[in-house]
Amino acid sequence: MKRLLVTATATAILAAAAMQLPAGAASPIASYSMDESKTSTVLHDSSGNGLNGELGDEIIRKKNFLHFPKLPFHEPLDPAHIIKIPDPDGMFDIPATGAFSVTWKQRTTKNLRFRNVVQKGQGSPAGGMFKFRNIRDGKDSRIQCFWRGSKGGAITTSPAGKDYSDGKWHVVTCGRSNGPASRVYMTIDGRRVATDSNPGAIANTWPVSIGGNVAACETVGDDGRHCNYFFGDLAYMEFNK
Repeated sequence: MKRLLVTATATAILAAAAMQLPAGAASPIASYSMDESKTSTVLHDSSGNGLNGELGDEIIRKKNFLHFPKLPFHEPLDPAHIIKIPDPDGMFDIPATGAFSVTWKQRTTKNLRFRNVVQKGQGSPAGGMFKFRNIRDGKDSRIQCFWRGSKGGAITTSPAGKDYSDGKWHVVTCGRSNGPASRVYMTIDGRRVATDSNPGAIANTWPVSIGGNVAACETVGDDGRHCNYFFGDLAYMEFNK
């Protein structure tokens, strides 16, 4: 009963969010209500596609959401802090044209740099990658959608001057619109805040990772190695194309 009620609530909110998206947004690839039991090792996909995730032991199962505890920026690789969703059939790949989106609900309280919410790939993998994250910009915590595809890179970032680490729930969509004038976009709480050019196709062999890097930590300039672990709460996530 708990799963049915929470899934119904999440579905209603996602449907409301979808009304704000550009025309052409398609059907769910995967949908996660994130209401797992305290002993569950699986993030269950309710879309019917069976794209369940491997739920890390360090992620705290709360009532109706998951809490990702804070880890140091330079923490060594820690698979127990992430959710890994295998993708052997390329269900999460993005064709060169057509609608695609990821919508999630997050709550954060700390202004931290480069904390990844969800990604498929890291570094410069063959086939491109996408990475959606929270970043630090002075006193503000901003949200950023980063794409690298067959046509190049694209970035949408929430406007400066608004801090999203305010302890409130926010609904975020990183997506791409349909049609010949296709562009990537970001909406936050139902309002479009940024757009950029279409990065093209993204098709790699990586799993989807929620909460941080799934493979080796990355080296960025003189900043050392970091794994970009998310810190905060996630209440649901849905992929559409």
